Amino acid sequence: MLTRISAEDRARDHIAGKPAPAEGYRLAHSTPVVVATGWYFDYVIVCDVDIPEAEQEKFAGAYGFLVDRESGSVSEISHSQWVDLGLAINPDPYGGKEPWL
Repeated sequence: MLTRISAEDRARDHIAGKPAPAEGYRLAHSTPVVVATGWYFDYVIVCDVDIPEAEQEKFAGAYGFLVDRESGSVSEISHSQWVDLGLAINPDPYGGKEPWL
């Protein structure tokens, strides 16, 4: 069984294998959210260019990805899979006390 630390390592490796969304931007991931099958991470696009937020590029794409607790495999998820994980009905899936602390 994978630990949270190992899941974050897998998430970093997954992000490192992805191309930059555009020049001056890079991919990162959110703090993990514990779900029944493992850990869910949002894709986060970080602007490394010193420009006002209103002038930054806008991007769209996959909601995020899941690191499986048992196998350690990483899978990108669609909006319907995100809903199936229960993240859409949770009033605050990213807030509050994190259960792994």
